[in-house]
Amino acid sequence: MKKIMRVFVLIMGIIVLTMPTYCEEVSTQPPPIELTWYFVGNGQEKDTVLVEAAINEYIAKNTTLNCSIKLRCYDWTNYDKKMQQMINSAEEFDICFTSNWSNNYYIRASQGAFISLDSLLPTYAPKTTILLGEDYLTGNLC
Repeated sequence: MKKIMRVFVLIMGIIVLTMPTYCEEVSTQPPPIELTWYFVGNGQEKDTVLVEAAINEYIAKNTTLNCSIKLRCYDWTNYDKKMQQMINSAEEFDICFTSNWSNNYYIRASQGAFISLDSLLPTYAPKTTILLGEDYLTGNLC
């Protein structure tokens, strides 16, 4: 669980550093959104609630992020089946783990399960391209 927390803090750090300050320009802030993050592991751990609370406390301190995170961990046996059911039923989700051996990216992408973020990066995270570098961002393309 500590590794997941470290990865999440790294991702959130990048988002925070690269997030535009549009919230300061708008007088009324939109209602907060709750992002659900599906991942595979040994099932929902007892301390997941504590990790969620720590993540959401970290997010709340930043005025540019208007969201909270719900963590949903499924065991190795059920994760692929659960994600396949969600995708087949067109159930919306925000973030999920994918690989070539679980929740196969290529198969799920061909089913329209994922949204490309390429066009959103220049508008909503212009510094991310600079921080990560063009080689890193295009290195995952096949």
